[in-house]
Amino acid sequence: MGTLVRVAAIILVLLAGPAQAAGNYPTVIPIAIGAFDYIGQTDYEQKQAGAGRGYSFASRFGRMDVYVFSAGLDHTPTADDIAAAMRHAKGEIDWAGKEGYYSKIKPREAFSLKTGKRRLQCESYSLFRKDFGDMASFICVGTAHGQLLKVRLSVTKASVEAHPPKAVLTEALRQFGG
Repeated sequence: MGTLVRVAAIILVLLAGPAQAAGNYPTVIPIAIGAFDYIGQTDYEQKQAGAGRGYSFASRFGRMDVYVFSAGLDHTPTADDIAAAMRHAKGEIDWAGKEGYYSKIKPREAFSLKTGKRRLQCESYSLFRKDFGDMASFICVGTAHGQLLKVRLSVTKASVEAHPPKAVLTEALRQFGG
């Protein structure tokens, strides 16, 4: 985003005050994570219990969505819950490919990221989107605020060197890790 737009976004956040959330959600939402500016929040919990909240960030070369949700669990997520959430997230990529949102989907690398006591299990893909072209895409799942945390990041392949995705994902974990 341009400097003027970024300044306007900061002013709006300052006028509104920090985004306060009830329950086990982040109480302050960052206005930016790396080069990705905060663009809004979606309360999925209103539509379906356990669906949580999504926090969206965008830049001129991609998008990042951070989700904090319980998935209907009545306990702190376990390793099995995290693995199930990852399988579900990978299924979303497959579904988006079948629906025509993505093409040329290829799994690339599984890795984990850690900051403090928090860890994200991640998988990366290469894919093609009509609106962005060749993309590097990442799905990461972990825990935050006693709930599941999912981070979905897609960036143009041309931007990967200037904005290393693992650094952006680590910052998202630091900001939302609770």
